[in-house]
Amino acid sequence: MKTIAYYTPNYDEVIKRLCESSKKFETELEISLWEQRGSWEENCGIKPEFIYEMMNEHQCDLFYVDADSEWIEKPDFSEFKGEHRLIVGCEQIHPPKWEIITSAMFIPYNEMTLTIMKGWMRHCQNNPKEWDQIMLAELLNKLTEKQWGRLDSKYIGIDTDNCILKQHQASREYKNGSNNF
Repeated sequence: MKTIAYYTPNYDEVIKRLCESSKKFETELEISLWEQRGSWEENCGIKPEFIYEMMNEHQCDLFYVDADSEWIEKPDFSEFKGEHRLIVGCEQIHPPKWEIITSAMFIPYNEMTLTIMKGWMRHCQNNPKEWDQIMLAELLNKLTEKQWGRLDSKYIGIDTDNCILKQHQASREYKNGSNNF
């Protein structure tokens, strides 16, 4: 399975860890450089555009990871074989609604996922100062479990090494202005 990631010029150093770990674990990675859009939220809004573009270009299942990710172990994507739903990180903090984590996602190539990505992309374009995760959550909370599912937390390693994919949370530094967009 092809792993995809995008980054903006201010993440030039950040993405090196992902590239090195992908090479180490022989994980196919395609990265794309996008121009900065003026704010952290607007740069995050690139995500659905990038994914939609990659889906149309490759016409195959994809696994998206944020630029500040690092593979800690070799991923075994066989767990997604036969899966036709968008699989994202999430927590049910305020039932029945889900909070979405878009740092890693399994993206099957099918009409339903293309429709979800197109809707997410439009929602981010119409709300450029809103966080992409909130925009996707608003869409997914209207759908059923037949249309999307929950990604195993081993792909969302935040503040832990007990994972397959570690999220280094570069946004903590970049959002607060110490590395401005």
